[in-house]
Amino acid sequence: DANGSASCTLPGDNLNAQLTLNASLPNLLKVVPVPQLSVSAGTVKLTALATRKATESSASGNFTLGGLSGQYGDTRLQDFQATFDFDVALKDQLAQIRRAAVALRRGTEAGGSFDVAGSFDLTKKSGQISFNAVDLNQNAFQPFLASALAPNRLVSISLNAKGSASYDPTGSSSIKADVKLANFLVQDPERKLPKTPLTANLQVEGSMQKNAVDVKRVLLALATADQAKNEFLLSGNYDLDKKKGKVNFSATDFRESAFQPFIAGALAPNKLVSLSLNANGDATYDSQGETSFKTDLKLANLVLEDPEHKLPKTPQSFGLQLDG
Repeated sequence: DANGSASCTLPGDNLNAQLTLNASLPNLLKVVPVPQLSVSAGTVKLTALATRKATESSASGNFTLGGLSGQYGDTRLQDFQATFDFDVALKDQLAQIRRAAVALRRGTEAGGSFDVAGSFDLTKKSGQISFNAVDLNQNAFQPFLASALAPNRLVSISLNAKGSASYDPTGSSSIKADVKLANFLVQDPERKLPKTPLTANLQVEGSMQKNAVDVKRVLLALATADQAKNEFLLSGNYDLDKKKGKVNFSATDFRESAFQPFIAGALAPNKLVSLSLNANGDATYDSQGETSFKTDLKLANLVLEDPEHKLPKTPQSFGLQLDG
């Protein structure tokens, strides 16, 4: 079944319009079929309001997808729910996303939310946007990643992120983001993938003016129980016109706990007991001139344990310097 209502008033040059819609998704798809989409249950609800007054137009509303069970291509959904709230406006060639937010659920379990806000000047072709993701988890990702990961299975994940970006074709453009990944665990039938959930933090900050790209900061940090830094930091710049640039990087206090989940299978039956890795370096590139690379890598306290006790029990240290 489907039902709805609409009303519209036109006082002078102004406009006020309202729309409501409630529909059964299986019945709606009989009228308007969508290729590869089959649905056994689900409802859609829409409430929207549009106004126009003088030079300003706006629209706001809520769209709810409830109890969706069905399949689209290889993606299977069971009791999936989503809500979308929006509030947008246009005034004097300035388009605004006051708020656009999505919240996801699977059954009674929350799947997280994502919202954006921003504006765009249609005359200057410039704009800015901000975003925020809160606890996007396995309830949101599993249905859409199941076929791609098979035969592996996403067990758990929690993704939080916030950031902003701006664009100005005649000035400076920028991006800044902070992404936190927690409790990330994928299970495989052969049990070769890490069994310890991964937690990591990624920070990105950069800008671009005309054809000069400036990567101020790219920081990747892995969180481990021993509270080691496990940080990789990168910065640099690149001139798109001159085709030349430079990058600096460093790896600080990477311990065995950061490597064990990824190399345990490859080392078996041996086991990595301890390790400390630090490195720093830089590289330059010039399409018309000199290109160089320089790095200093230090590996300390390396101990591997083997069942036959043939490997050294004394911690080993190594150093590697490259300059070319």
